[in-house]
Amino acid sequence: MVIFGAVALVVLLTAYLIYVLFHAEAF
Repeated sequence: MVIFGAVALVVLLTAYLIYVLFHAEAF
């Protein structure tokens, strides 16, 4: 469960960074 939580956290952080970078280029 700990490994699954860590993987889920990394995926969420990566998706968040991609989302921020994508919208940052819009400006």
